[in-house]
Amino acid sequence: MGAFTTYTKKSIYYTNTGKGKPIVLLHGFLENASMWYVIAKDFSKKHQVICIDLLGHGKSGIVAKTHTMEEMASAVKEVLDTLNISSATIIGHSMGGYVALAFAEKYTKCVSHLILLNATPFADSPEKIKNRNQAIKIVQQSPKRFINAAIPNLFAEKNRNHFLNEIESLIIDALKMKSEAIIASIKGMMKRPDRVHVLLKKGFKNTIITSLEDPIISVKQLKEISAQTNSEFYTLNGGHMSTYENSKEVLKVLQKCL
Repeated sequence: MGAFTTYTKKSIYYTNTGKGKPIVLLHGFLENASMWYVIAKDFSKKHQVICIDLLGHGKSGIVAKTHTMEEMASAVKEVLDTLNISSATIIGHSMGGYVALAFAEKYTKCVSHLILLNATPFADSPEKIKNRNQAIKIVQQSPKRFINAAIPNLFAEKNRNHFLNEIESLIIDALKMKSEAIIASIKGMMKRPDRVHVLLKKGFKNTIITSLEDPIISVKQLKEISAQTNSEFYTLNGGHMSTYENSKEVLKVLQKCL
């Protein structure tokens, strides 16, 4: 069952299931904790599994005009403090990976294993920043237009027709978000710094998992940085939305690296 804690006078929603070594699951942009349903159900057989709605997403509140990755990491820490969890495996998908990196930088001793799923430790390129600024303008004019275009494009092109129901469900959930929340997250992602150095920190294990047809992340770059940072590296078939496009393979890889 879900629960709430309070962070800067706003509610943060999370679920807490199972017993054992804790695992924290952080969703991506325009998503919510429900994206982890299949994985959380399996992991909770042997682990304590915490799924969190990040700021402005799902049932969690908006706390600022810009939701920095550091701010979101602080909200995650508030949940862990509420549950008296001192250390956990942190798994972050996409934006959740950016939050996981910020968390590992800020609360290093609270991380036993950092797993990036379809996420990068690099800052946005100038071109990406330009695209995000354009996205903000579109959201200001029509959140629906932005969401209807953004979500299908996260799936590998060959998979879009096959996952029409999943895409429609994701769009319906995303349309419940306030435009201010969408913009706050875009600004936060745009302002995040390069965090390759976090993968070089001692005290926790690193794993990078990416998809061969991810339309927004370079597999080559991640493979190179995984070697430089001594991080475990795995590739999956499919696009950016691996937990939908390739849920069985994601689960298999995560079980292997935990």
